[in-house]
Amino acid sequence: MNSKLKDPWLSISDMMTGLMMVFLFISVSYAHQIKKDSEKAVEDAIEEAVESHDDIQDIVYDLIDVREEIAKDLHEEFDRDLRKWNAEIDDETLTFRFNSPEVLFRAGDDQVTPLFEQILSDYWPRYLSILSQHQKNITEIKIEGHTSSEWSQDVQRNESYFNNMKLSQDRSRNVLQKCFEFTPDDLIDWSISTITANGFSFSRLVYDENGREDADASRRVEFTIYVPADESMNEIVETL
Repeated sequence: MNSKLKDPWLSISDMMTGLMMVFLFISVSYAHQIKKDSEKAVEDAIEEAVESHDDIQDIVYDLIDVREEIAKDLHEEFDRDLRKWNAEIDDETLTFRFNSPEVLFRAGDDQVTPLFEQILSDYWPRYLSILSQHQKNITEIKIEGHTSSEWSQDVQRNESYFNNMKLSQDRSRNVLQKCFEFTPDDLIDWSISTITANGFSFSRLVYDENGREDADASRRVEFTIYVPADESMNEIVETL
């Protein structure tokens, strides 16, 4: 009786062993496939990252090249004039800065002085001619008026800020108007779509080495060129 009962149990045991071997084989195969898929995903991610890095690098280099090219052209055209105009070119921000407040405007006045008008008649057509060669790479040209924080001693800081804001806006607008008088006819439409006048009051003061406001240096007029940095950043975001 016992011998007869033994064989069925052996069959079931063998069957269970066989099934376990099958499950083990399936598990090993599944794990191997996951490993392969994981490795492929990692390889794809690395490849995509390398390609994205190259794309981002190209975008950044293009932006740097545009800035360097415009700055180079400005220096070639104006370096010999900077000293006599007390002006400077900031390569990093593509800003052309006039630093002599007494040349630009009379104290508290928004009208361009005859001397500054004479400078603009020489400067502006040459400046615009250079920039027109880079039209596709320029989104905006800002004429910026900046003041010191000084006003009447009887005026509170907030009132001084708004008084200087009106003064800086009026000055930048009057500079723009003078510039348009010296703009070649074939560049009028592009100028209208590209050039703006902006007053900043004393929101961007210049300080001396001791951290004190430099009133003379703060009173200035700047011409700043904007290249498609926003579009380039959007490209980078899309690449990422």
